[in-house]
Amino acid sequence: MSPEIVEIGWQDVAWHAVFFRHVSEEFDGIDFAGWAEAGGWTARYTVFALVEGGAIVSTVGVSRMQLVVGAQAGDASPARIVRPALQLGAVATRADRRGKGLAARLMCRVLALADADDLPVLLFANSTVTGFYPRFGFRPVKPSRVWVREVLLPAVERGAGLDPMCAADRLRIEALCARSLPHRGALSAMPDPAILLWYLCNDVGRALSVDGGRSVIVVSEHKRILRVHDWVGQLPPNPLAHLGAVIHDRVERIEFGFLPPPAWFAARLQTVPDEDAFMFCRGVPLAGESLVFPAFLRT
Repeated sequence: MSPEIVEIGWQDVAWHAVFFRHVSEEFDGIDFAGWAEAGGWTARYTVFALVEGGAIVSTVGVSRMQLVVGAQAGDASPARIVRPALQLGAVATRADRRGKGLAARLMCRVLALADADDLPVLLFANSTVTGFYPRFGFRPVKPSRVWVREVLLPAVERGAGLDPMCAADRLRIEALCARSLPHRGALSAMPDPAILLWYLCNDVGRALSVDGGRSVIVVSEHKRILRVHDWVGQLPPNPLAHLGAVIHDRVERIEFGFLPPPAWFAARLQTVPDEDAFMFCRGVPLAGESLVFPAFLRT
């Protein structure tokens, strides 16, 4: 008997543990269970799963988001286009069932729903499956990475750390996301606290409140490099006035997971192709522009 397709939403708790077990086996170290416990699984996220004998053999996760096209200024520019879109993730087939068309069957189901509502679709793949997605009308897009050389020293006054498992801290992040403008660039998206929470629950970065609580910065440090993964809330005119509050050691380079405002570093900002980001788009109105799709809006 062919596996049946089951749609698993936030309210379908009987299936949650089965899904968590499936993704933990296919993606080593990834924690969906903690994210769901923290309230990250909302009505905007649905898993399409092929189920056989009560076990999941293949999945495609679908996040509904607001895509922003042409957000060059990071402000209320009328040139921006905001439209509903889908982003796919958790595309995973059990090792013993690969090569049997299961992922293709799920992809056809998801894309039929997208086409019915005229929704653009995007996803980030891994290097082993880049030949799979063009079969379904996706085209590869090469995002860029941005960085600047800057020496920073830790400040005496520290930013207040936020805990994704603390309800009050989550509410603060959600409120700031709601007031945030999208990051600039040829392709961006409206801030999504659920996706940001996923990264925090998986220890990808530390969230700290700065600037009197007017913004939250998510960062990590490695070998004198500060990675500013996201900055939600009010973007200050001078980021350096706040970054010293979020670092532990001397920094000599700052990398951004988004395209920062032009006034921050002007001509000193360096842009290079992101060789580790295998991005695919379908129905997204791009004309080959270089882009920096926000790192913490990728599923």
